[in-house]
Amino acid sequence: MDKSRINRVIVDEFDRLAFLTDLEKSVLVTRAAGKSLKWQEMNLHVSQATISRIVKRIQKKYEAVKEFSAMLPDDLEI
Repeated sequence: MDKSRINRVIVDEFDRLAFLTDLEKSVLVTRAAGKSLKWQEMNLHVSQATISRIVKRIQKKYEAVKEFSAMLPDDLEI
């Protein structure tokens, strides 16, 4: 697995612009840390389908807000 380009600065800036929910932020942080889908399912107490939906929602939010920040990379894949 490639090293994630998501770091605390990116997460904080993205959260500031996109108003992430607590669950969305948890999924983003654990995904950036390289945790598996199964680990997220067990520790966040949601199904894998829910995590997949959240990741899609996070990506849509990212695409919507990235142009409003000089810190957020244009080509980031969540």
